[in-house]
Amino acid sequence: MINKLIGATFVAAMLSSTAMAADIKPALVYGTGGKFDKSFNEAAYGGAEKFKAETGIEYRDFEPTGDTQGEQAIRNFASKGFNPIVAVSFAWTSAIEKVATEFPDTKFVIVDAVVDKPNVRSVVYDRQGRLRRRHGHSADPQVRVRL
Repeated sequence: MINKLIGATFVAAMLSSTAMAADIKPALVYGTGGKFDKSFNEAAYGGAEKFKAETGIEYRDFEPTGDTQGEQAIRNFASKGFNPIVAVSFAWTSAIEKVATEFPDTKFVIVDAVVDKPNVRSVVYDRQGRLRRRHGHSADPQVRVRL
């Protein structure tokens, strides 16, 4: 169930965080567990593929093998104009905080952590698998998604 939610979250993030236009260039940075980890990463990959199939818009992704590679990838995508950038791990929290400050016009999404920046959408789930989204200061703990 939670994997379906994460996949749906990725699609929703891509469609809502930036206007649908030719200039949308989404990027995805997985956690160090790899793209096919049977968890958040794989669900995000499935959501990204669904997004591509539904919109025809290509995305870029990166599978870091260490903690320093995650921040480098996030910064690299931002510097190359990718927008939005989805980080699929709480491990990228400090990286998103830094890079979101450096690139205030870029939209970021972080899964499984909260970053309180105006250009960051944080996506967390409770123990029952209910989606709880936070966007800047406008946290709504009652947001739920059912598939």
